[in-house]
Amino acid sequence: MSVEVLEWTPRWSLGAVAANFARMQMLLTLFDGDPDKWLDLIERGDGSADDDADVPFLVVMKQRIAEDPGFLADMRRIIDAFAIRFSGHETLQ
Repeated sequence: MSVEVLEWTPRWSLGAVAANFARMQMLLTLFDGDPDKWLDLIERGDGSADDDADVPFLVVMKQRIAEDPGFLADMRRIIDAFAIRFSGHETLQ
């Protein structure tokens, strides 16, 4: 028997990954993949006080979408695959 030794990754460092996954899910399901819709909501003050923390993510997503036309389709596939595997639903739509 062989054992693979992996370096320990502190759980606190995974918080950003989980937060960005949740943000991507929200971007796709609530704002149809349009970061400007979410940014407009934040700018109008119609969201919560915590929404300002989402702005850097949204700025990066705008850049990624502009650079890679297939980016949103890839993200939709990933989010849908996650939903199918972990919730039993066929789609998030």
